[in-house]
Amino acid sequence: MVQVNGLVGVPRWDGSATPEEMLRGILEYGVQDEPALPSVATFQVWPLPGPAVLTCRVCLVDGGSVPDFTEVAGAAIHVVESKELGTGIQFSTKHVVEDAGGEVTLHSVDLIFADDDAAMVFSLEQSFPALIAGAMPGLDVLKNAFRVFRPDGGKFVGRTPANVLNEKPWELVEDAR
Repeated sequence: MVQVNGLVGVPRWDGSATPEEMLRGILEYGVQDEPALPSVATFQVWPLPGPAVLTCRVCLVDGGSVPDFTEVAGAAIHVVESKELGTGIQFSTKHVVEDAGGEVTLHSVDLIFADDDAAMVFSLEQSFPALIAGAMPGLDVLKNAFRVFRPDGGKFVGRTPANVLNEKPWELVEDAR
């Protein structure tokens, strides 16, 4: 049984109270197409205390099916580390969609851990910047929770693609003023 009581009554975007039926509908929506997708796991991320949810799909794919992300215009690529999956990349994109109401900016984030044979891909669905930002801490925890073993018993370990710079984070220096 799923408990949604902590979010029942939370104000929605229009100020009205969130009903239990809406929350249950969101939970069901996130898993209704699960059998059609080749994921090994599906997670619903509730990035803020209200009726807003993102789906994260975790897929194990053939390494040859992973494209060269460095050639995607406008994408941001950063090296990421996972305790169990090794080194990978965070692939982030931004799309501006126009409709009669104006422009909407949507972001997407994928974490890809790959070696020569396989890749473990964490795909956070495309959404608004605030929801993506709120989901990132959970995605960080999630990438460290997975461990993959090969059929021969060997451990899968991702490697940094040769065409991605492994820039170290800036070192913060204490203010001496």
